[in-house]
Amino acid sequence: MTFCVKKFSFGDSDPLYDYFVVSATAAYTLTGGPRTQAAPGYIDITSNKSASSNVFGGSPSYTSKTGCTTAFSVSAGVGPIGASWSPKLCSGFSVTRSSLGASGALFRIDKVGGATSAEVVYMQKVAKGTVPIYTVDLKRPTYTHVRSGATYKETAAWTTWRAIV
Repeated sequence: MTFCVKKFSFGDSDPLYDYFVVSATAAYTLTGGPRTQAAPGYIDITSNKSASSNVFGGSPSYTSKTGCTTAFSVSAGVGPIGASWSPKLCSGFSVTRSSLGASGALFRIDKVGGATSAEVVYMQKVAKGTVPIYTVDLKRPTYTHVRSGATYKETAAWTTWRAIV
């Protein structure tokens, strides 16, 4: 699993406000089993500041109609700021925006094994001079397999990667 988080700031002609964008990318390298196994993943983006004037935005939910290694285009915007990116998901797999608010967003990757490269963004307007700190968590299950004679047991535990930007 590769996890990359970037933070960008943008100003415009408004002397009172700036805009911040956080981009989070999760890329999964399959190490066993088919890409269709139903192991979900989550990307949770949280800001320590609430959006000014309730102006915020984030990635929409999206579903791939291409192959696992073919990129397709997704975009989002808030105020004068727009972002576009090119995720790679197996056909029929999706990233769903579960929640979106003034201080963050939560996204669900329905089958993390099919996420060759899943990317989401969160954007917010803040008072000029304010620099939000974002905590970005990527969560996915890891499995332990134990065989004792004819008995086979699989247990799952959540693994979390955290970036603070």
